[in-house]
Amino acid sequence: MNDPVLYAKSNSFQKVTTQKILSEYSHLFQWREDGSMLDIGCGTGDATIESILPLLPTKSNRLIGCDISNEMIDYARKHNSHPNVAFQQLDIGGNIDDFLTKFGPFDHAASFFCLHWVQNQNAAMENISKLLTADGDCLLVFITWSHNFHVFLEMSKSPKWSQYMKDVSQFISPYQESISPADDLRVMLQTVGFTDCVIQARESRHLYDNYDEFANFVSSINPFVNRIPASEQQYFVADLARRTMIKNKATYGIEYVDAPKILVAYAKK
Repeated sequence: MNDPVLYAKSNSFQKVTTQKILSEYSHLFQWREDGSMLDIGCGTGDATIESILPLLPTKSNRLIGCDISNEMIDYARKHNSHPNVAFQQLDIGGNIDDFLTKFGPFDHAASFFCLHWVQNQNAAMENISKLLTADGDCLLVFITWSHNFHVFLEMSKSPKWSQYMKDVSQFISPYQESISPADDLRVMLQTVGFTDCVIQARESRHLYDNYDEFANFVSSINPFVNRIPASEQQYFVADLARRTMIKNKATYGIEYVDAPKILVAYAKK
């Protein structure tokens, strides 16, 4: 998740799932001639350009992609530039005042596979509400449970890797141990001003053709790889992939798969 080149190469799961969910939910957005959209957690900008931009009915609509990572934003600006799209750095769990003053508010917001990285969910949902107009709406998709998070925890206890993963709890979905993530989210959304919420819990499965594709994927979403000494990174990734494949085989009968539980939420103020 810190290597935009690898992420762009390995994000087929995110792109396919984003397109599928948009095809199901995009009709809920009530576009205006001069409407505006914020893509929260745009990453390398692929989905912003390929999946979200085509939804805008006119060239007068404004679309901004934002991400906490300056590396991702720089990549998006270089490789996915478009005259009707801007990419800006933003931490959705932090202070958004300057960003809101400069760019907002927005009529619509979307976020795909970003919000599970934010530990303070209340702050994130409150910020999303602040970034929207009085009658704005949003479509949010994020992971609530995944084998990947279990593997993070396992590897953080390994004598070989523990020194690089002391803050592992900061990279586990806040919903990983929740009994009812949908109910938790609904309460938060209503608390920050959303009155109309449609929330669906589902499992999204994506198959990879071979070991290299799968290893690249689990590496691309791992926040610890770049902390490992360069001479040890290949062994870290191999251990990461091996542990995840073992869990996949035991659960699904196949190794090269990612099958997280996700929430899809549409909410309107």
